[in-house]
Amino acid sequence: MLSLIENVRRTLRIYRCTDKPIWNTESGWALPKAFPSEEEAAAYLMRTLIINWLMGIDRIYWYAWDNHNCSTLATTTSDTQGVTPARLAYNIAEGWLDGSMLDSCTEHGDLWVCVLRKGSSVMHIIWAAGRRVSYSIPPTWAVKTIYDWRGHVCQLQESLTVTEVPLELLSQSILPQ
Repeated sequence: MLSLIENVRRTLRIYRCTDKPIWNTESGWALPKAFPSEEEAAAYLMRTLIINWLMGIDRIYWYAWDNHNCSTLATTTSDTQGVTPARLAYNIAEGWLDGSMLDSCTEHGDLWVCVLRKGSSVMHIIWAAGRRVSYSIPPTWAVKTIYDWRGHVCQLQESLTVTEVPLELLSQSILPQ
């Protein structure tokens, strides 16, 4: 996904159209591959939203969000009357990003660490690419709360096992607004 976004940006530079917004109108996940669990589906959807936001994509649309004939990552139930856990995870990620300012986002091997600010709070969104990673939370982060993909509070601990599912580590900023 990152290389595709960079290719679009390169093309916009070549044709001197860098002032144009970039929209991702067809992100999704199609047949035949299905996710083995709701958690993995939620992880993919959250990472897609977060990475597009980090890369400065102005709008993202989840293609076939309610089409159960071609999509294996739908955000509605098969009767289209309810939402799936992946849709709820999308809402969680959207809440993390909405109104936030990006300070940095770095890859450390398989570990992604993104630092965002929202009001007087600092948050770190972390996930691992493809495998579990043991990670010691730096004391300087002063983490007060950890949230999972469901919006549930996780046990605060010094070391975490980080998976492909993004986590939000929330701190209170000591900087004045």
